[in-house]
Amino acid sequence: MSETAKTSSGAFPIGPGRLFRQAFAGYVRGVVPISVAGLVTLVTFYLAVALPSQSLESDGTLIGRAVEVIVLILGLSLVGTMAYPWYSYVLDAVDGVGVRLRRPFEQPGLFMAQAVSSFWFWAGVGLGFRYLAGIPSIFVVLLYAFHGYFIADRLSDSGLKALGLSVRMTQGRRLSLFSLGALLLLFTMMGALALGWPDANGDPVVSPLTISLAVLGLTITSSITLVAGAVLYRYLQAEGDIGVTSLSKSTRKAR
Repeated sequence: MSETAKTSSGAFPIGPGRLFRQAFAGYVRGVVPISVAGLVTLVTFYLAVALPSQSLESDGTLIGRAVEVIVLILGLSLVGTMAYPWYSYVLDAVDGVGVRLRRPFEQPGLFMAQAVSSFWFWAGVGLGFRYLAGIPSIFVVLLYAFHGYFIADRLSDSGLKALGLSVRMTQGRRLSLFSLGALLLLFTMMGALALGWPDANGDPVVSPLTISLAVLGLTITSSITLVAGAVLYRYLQAEGDIGVTSLSKSTRKAR
């Protein structure tokens, strides 16, 4: 049994310090494939979300705003789908089994499951941020944060079931998860510090160098954050044995 499968006493199975140590160690174990998968995900975000949001200007009408929201949700859903190998690789790194590069592609149907769960996840997050000051988005993240891990772990071949399993896993832990999530978000955003370098006038410097440094930084910090999520997933899974009984017969054989 790996270290992350052992639970500890207290209100939460692992403290922030230990979480970051294990996350960093897991990232180091699979640094190349995890980083490449993370970079692919970030590039997809730029192409499918950032660029369209810059070029798509709403005319202020109901239809214009609806189109803008639909494009945003579909773009984020594509990003979530492309992140499926990323989830798989960080789980391998945390389990200490060696990153299996081909594993995410052995069952192409799981990409569809990831697409379904990502659509509903990002629909909730995107609509919450767009219209309700982001407050509902916090609840969506706390409820469904682990959906991608269940699919990558092959404990669910259904996107909707993965969302439901995440709700069960986070039950009774959401306040602690909110605190850890805020800490992980702050850590992740530190990767983009290069974009905050001021020039002589105090304005941020945006250049090929600062953009490259920010992409590199975000690849590293977001990868470590995803590994940290895998560490939490294993701890909570060990405590509640969530998901094992939901494994379909076909998926169980494939594991």
